[in-house]
Amino acid sequence: MREFVTVFVIACAALMVAACGAQGESGKAQAGPVGVWQRSITGAVGKPYREILELLENGTYVKHAGGWAADRGRYAAEAGVMKFTSEVDQRHTRNVAFTLTGGKLTFKLTVPLPSQEEWTRFNQAPNFRTIDIDGRRVPRNLTGMLAVALVSEARPWRKDAVPTWIRVQQGGNGQYEALLHFYSPSTVEEMRIRVSAYDYQKSTNDGSRTATAPLSPEVLDLPQVLALAKQSGLKGALERADIRVYNRYGAVWMLTTNARQGVTVSGETGAIIREDVTGYIAQYNAEWARIVALWQPILARFMPQPVSLFSGSTPSSSSDSGSSGSSGPTYDTGSQNSWSQGDWGAYHRFQTGTPTGNDCNRYGGC
Repeated sequence: MREFVTVFVIACAALMVAACGAQGESGKAQAGPVGVWQRSITGAVGKPYREILELLENGTYVKHAGGWAADRGRYAAEAGVMKFTSEVDQRHTRNVAFTLTGGKLTFKLTVPLPSQEEWTRFNQAPNFRTIDIDGRRVPRNLTGMLAVALVSEARPWRKDAVPTWIRVQQGGNGQYEALLHFYSPSTVEEMRIRVSAYDYQKSTNDGSRTATAPLSPEVLDLPQVLALAKQSGLKGALERADIRVYNRYGAVWMLTTNARQGVTVSGETGAIIREDVTGYIAQYNAEWARIVALWQPILARFMPQPVSLFSGSTPSSSSDSGSSGSSGPTYDTGSQNSWSQGDWGAYHRFQTGTPTGNDCNRYGGC
């Protein structure tokens, strides 16, 4: 463990430079409403929230907000009116009068009541850099972000904390957030850091039921893995990606898309893995076989002539001879008596139609 930690922290230095080196890009002077804007609002219980609105030069916008307010689409600004055309929720499609004064963007709303929204320019760089893939901004350099979080958050929390997995998931506005996971072997605790483009939240919990194998800083980056998966036939835009360490396989990426397709890729070599790395399928099949084996004696007993579920009647047919019920013994008496005595071995044999001579002599009904 000590050797891994030393290697990871050394790798952090280079990765942190790569992760943070582009932060100056958001500070460029912007003409007109193009740029990143923020506003602070107070929720129903008095809790403050921050919303971020990105108005991009290509005529698209992204709104980073909670719940249904998260949005993305296209916009056009002309003659003091900004037209928003949402790709998420038609309730966000609207024409809004606006004014732009210095570093303040003001929207004059009329629905549901006359009001104003005031936005100020926001010059902080996003928490992660992205690559445009399938019209989505897919996070890149995730190990760099993991390194920053390890040094700034996880290590001050627990000195032996190590990164164990990453999850990238698409939000309601089509943008992604990353969930970074750390584990402390000495205290058996976990830290989870949820990172969105302009915000992050962290929590700590019991770690006795989580993945504990350390994740190497040298795994393949998500955009590269996604490109390899598409070359192998994966269709659709990315919805979720997970990477963690599995026995015999090492670090493994699991990708799913909005086309209901998924693929498993080695995080070390990029090879497509066509086996179940989790072992879940093998475990499920073994349990299925065990249950089938338990039912076989009962099926064998009733297969020759099915018994009606309705007492005293059987389905009628043109060849009905007037008889009803099963011709074999029902073992009702034996079942009742063995149950009353708590003799579960005999009770089970009566239920499966395989009572012994001793069962019959003791409990009757044979």
